[in-house]
Amino acid sequence: MAYTQTRAKKYFERTLQLYNLHGVEPVLVIMPYHPAALAAFRAAGWDVKEDAFKAYLESLRGKYRFQLVDYT
Repeated sequence: MAYTQTRAKKYFERTLQLYNLHGVEPVLVIMPYHPAALAAFRAAGWDVKEDAFKAYLESLRGKYRFQLVDYT
């Protein structure tokens, strides 16, 4: 089931907006996963969720200013 707008997303986007209104360009960091944890995540279908998460962040690029550092 896909959620188009959750409360967490609203808070996250409001936070980005607040930073931008104050002239701050935040840096978002996607941390690496331990290889054993990553294998378990992938076995449970994590790739679909990870792709959706990254697509969501990319969809925000035209609306908010931020840097994305992806260590996955």
